[in-house]
Amino acid sequence: MTLSASLTRNRTDPATTTTALQYLRSASSILNLTKDQISVLSPSQQLNYAIILRTLSASFHNGGARLLNEGRESISAPFWEDAVELGEKALSIWDICKDADKLEVPEKRKIVGVNETEMWIAVREKYNVRRLELLAYAYGKAGERRVSFTTQYNLLSS
Repeated sequence: MTLSASLTRNRTDPATTTTALQYLRSASSILNLTKDQISVLSPSQQLNYAIILRTLSASFHNGGARLLNEGRESISAPFWEDAVELGEKALSIWDICKDADKLEVPEKRKIVGVNETEMWIAVREKYNVRRLELLAYAYGKAGERRVSFTTQYNLLSS
């Protein structure tokens, strides 16, 4: 069963969310490289890896957003947790490889009229901040007030 099929098969069935989350987490574990493994990659390979992580982070974001739109805020927290984690990891890799002398790709590659650097700036300044806000909200709806407060506090203090 595909990810989109698991999200649409029965929206009220808790197994639907669990299956989608399992698929995304499987992809995340397959793509999990250590810092030593990443340091061996060339700058362009590091960039491609960061783009893949950013895309996977967006998939978690979309799953969490879908749950929010359906009024299932309390069970969206795992999606937001992983979206934040992968987004931050992608940004850290981007920070390493963006200044490499041999890296030509970021300014030349266009995605829907936006260059790669502008996309990363948006991830840092907009998406990761919003994901943390939504994570705190989901924790609050799940009754995890302390974790919600801590998440909000960390967001505001950063």
